[in-house]
Amino acid sequence: MGYVTGERAGDAVLDLWAETINQCHLNDLNHVLMTFALRGKYQPFNAIEIYQAVIEMLKHSNLTIAFVDLNHLSIPDSQVACNMGVGQGIDVAFFDNQFDAKSWLKQQDKSLAIDVSKSPYISKHSA
Repeated sequence: MGYVTGERAGDAVLDLWAETINQCHLNDLNHVLMTFALRGKYQPFNAIEIYQAVIEMLKHSNLTIAFVDLNHLSIPDSQVACNMGVGQGIDVAFFDNQFDAKSWLKQQDKSLAIDVSKSPYISKHSA
């Protein structure tokens, strides 16, 4: 499970997803709960570019992702990003709370998700 706080910045988000994928592969995990509590909102054009880059990283990751966005300003964008991912064959679902996200992940597989928030790389991007 990853809980990420801080400013919403494109490069940091891309780095976060790359580190998450890497940590999951290193630990032989395929289910992850990501919770974003990031401040701000992407500009529309930047958002699409960022989502497409994340989707490209995730396409061959074989991860099942429950994604929670706690910033009410960015929830619609996150829903669009998840829908784009599903359209590209990524096993991702959007939730507005961690309880439902955890329940969904448990239904997908009984595996434990990795806590990427403990990664030293991730923490330097956190507020």
